[in-house]
Amino acid sequence: MEIREIQVKSILVKSKLPASDWVINPYRGCGHGCVWCYARFVEDFASQREKRLPRPWGSFVDIKINAPQVLRKQLERSSPKEWQNITTRGVFLSSATDCYQPLEAKYKLTRRILEILLEHQIPVTILTESALVLRDLEILKKFKNAAVGFTLITFNSQISRWFQPQTSLPQERITALKTLHQNGLKTYIHVGPYLPEIT
Repeated sequence: MEIREIQVKSILVKSKLPASDWVINPYRGCGHGCVWCYARFVEDFASQREKRLPRPWGSFVDIKINAPQVLRKQLERSSPKEWQNITTRGVFLSSATDCYQPLEAKYKLTRRILEILLEHQIPVTILTESALVLRDLEILKKFKNAAVGFTLITFNSQISRWFQPQTSLPQERITALKTLHQNGLKTYIHVGPYLPEIT
């Protein structure tokens, strides 16, 4: 696994996703290594911009090491119209990486980002494949509007490992989902991709 610490100029990005008008991706690349991941396009764009060959998906993670500081500055500089939109529509974590991938245990970027969003009670929606999200349960419970979802393609752990080699096992995700729900958080499941005969 190639791991790089990089600096970014922006972290809060406009989006056209139905979940939110704004997204935050604390990492580029993902240590989960899901074979079907649609976010491979991110590396294609980055490699073209940086004039280098693309790295195989699942073999690298770029740590946006200054993401919390950049987020704070972006929020401070947002226009009144943007601020209203951010605080109304909220923020989605994450659209092109998993904000709770294994390296989050060390870097805690998602945790620090949540703490900043909480200061302003900005609604947050999280989609992950990792039970590591439970580490931040006490922070999430303080939000007036927070939702956490897990991606599932199968309940079979062996099959899950074929397609998602480094994620939490399906039963671990279901248990985490139950814990979050019991603690008053909105929860959901994203079933995708749909695999015939498997899902």
